[in-house]
Amino acid sequence: MASSKPSTPSLSQHRPGKILIAFDFDHTIAEENTDVFVRRLLGPEGLPAEIEAQQRSLGWTKFMGAILQHLHDKGITSNQIRDLMQRTPLTPGMDVLLRYLHEKHHVFDCVIISDANSLFIWWILHFTKLEGVFPLSSIYTNPARIDDTDCLRIDFYHHNSTCKLSAPNLCKGRVLQEHISRMKREENQEYRTVVFIGDGLNDYCPAVQLAETDYIAARKGYKLIEKIKEDRSAVEASLVPWTNGKDLLDFVQNLEKTFPLYVPQLVT
Repeated sequence: MASSKPSTPSLSQHRPGKILIAFDFDHTIAEENTDVFVRRLLGPEGLPAEIEAQQRSLGWTKFMGAILQHLHDKGITSNQIRDLMQRTPLTPGMDVLLRYLHEKHHVFDCVIISDANSLFIWWILHFTKLEGVFPLSSIYTNPARIDDTDCLRIDFYHHNSTCKLSAPNLCKGRVLQEHISRMKREENQEYRTVVFIGDGLNDYCPAVQLAETDYIAARKGYKLIEKIKEDRSAVEASLVPWTNGKDLLDFVQNLEKTFPLYVPQLVT
């Protein structure tokens, strides 16, 4: 996914090449897995065994739908879910990182590609005043809504039947490629380099699609970095281990020096 630099830059033809930073959400921006965090509303009795047993057969997204239906049946309101989500802690230092990237919006484009859902992500970003970092068009996740009965419903982002590394509802590698293509087509934006920041196995698909000039930032102690280390040759991108937002801030600041913003001059 390395970008190609224009040979004869012109303000009328090219926009300055930015750096794309693509984030996972759970265990990356948020310290918790929001799908697991919401189960705190179940109380000490937890999830009934008959629903727990459906996880493998339903798949994760439909399983989450069953959990949310059960919460609704127990009288848990969407406002209670929202209030809990707003107590979800961010990964330490992540707010500082995101505010820095927002200040440098002329250098960095930021997107979220997550198997969470749109309401959980929006509630957390809005509460932490970080929603400005990610326009709605830059958040790729399972769409969620509150129906007429006040039950939270989640739909698939798309249907995936071809990528064996991804879930049926979301192929992150496909989404990343589609975003890059859309930005080139609609905004004439070609990225100088791409950074994908994640933690889990569902972040492996975009990792293997990155080019040698790109970066995969994999969180220490989680499954993605272990998977990459199993066969380092399968991932061409440079590996950036990280623990917290401070690690990532140091990395992007160094990256900014490596890829200084190129502002094309008028060609007459």
